[in-house]
Amino acid sequence: MIRPKSFVATLGMVVGAFVLGACVATDPNAARTVDGQVIGSEQWRPITAGESRLSFDNPPAHILSYEERAFSTRVQQGYRTARGAMLFEQSGTNAAFGEVGDASLQILEITAADNGVRQRGIVARMDSVRRGRVRVGPYAFVSAASSQGNIECNLFQLFFDATIRNFDNGAMYQAYSRGYWCGFSGQKREQVDLDTLAFLQSIHFDGGALNRARASAPPTSAPQVSPAPQPAPATAAPSAAPQQRPAPPGQSAPQQQNQRDVETRLRELHRLRDGGLITPQEYETRRRAILEAL
Repeated sequence: MIRPKSFVATLGMVVGAFVLGACVATDPNAARTVDGQVIGSEQWRPITAGESRLSFDNPPAHILSYEERAFSTRVQQGYRTARGAMLFEQSGTNAAFGEVGDASLQILEITAADNGVRQRGIVARMDSVRRGRVRVGPYAFVSAASSQGNIECNLFQLFFDATIRNFDNGAMYQAYSRGYWCGFSGQKREQVDLDTLAFLQSIHFDGGALNRARASAPPTSAPQVSPAPQPAPATAAPSAAPQQRPAPPGQSAPQQQNQRDVETRLRELHRLRDGGLITPQEYETRRRAILEAL
């Protein structure tokens, strides 16, 4: 899997009427309009989680990097995870992008044509669009596949129940983000869809308030648990030793006990994953370790 050095290599989206200009001798990072006017720089700069306009539950998000680039017309923020990336526009440039209907497909097509997406070998299946709603607003996504290791992906579009002011004309448009989420090699399509929805559900449109609160919170230490008192030894007359249940043919008693321990550990691991206490990746890693120990 390609690990981009910056978000621009992962998700260098082009939005609305603006086209990022070609490299020039004076400023190779200049971004220009179709008329050649410089509107900012293509270069991304790292920002802190507190500077982000979006916050994320953790897990399942596990954001690896927060980045930003500013143009005279809009500000973009990028977020990258081990499973994908997304782009948030602090100001839109096209009123149609604020409509949840056909605009969803339009933006998904723009995402599918992005160089960063294509470099990962991701090809979208644009014949069907799934729509629904998560905590912050409605979403749409299309399934896709990556040629890198039999990987299923989704290209998504998330509209927020909030408006942002357009830099060009001062109009208020609906805020949105877009990006992609990929599963592990060989992971089933149904699970990739569930993981995509879990990621979208983890997003908060709060100006980074949750991120800042999490960063300023004092570290919590595990509570000290006093050992339980040991019961006094029994004084009753000794009784006959309990009879051991014979192990199945071909399996010794220690092997039978080990099998029960493995089943218990797998059930506990499944509970931790369903409760959101570990990521799907951590679940798969630990599950393989348990099974390899048999």
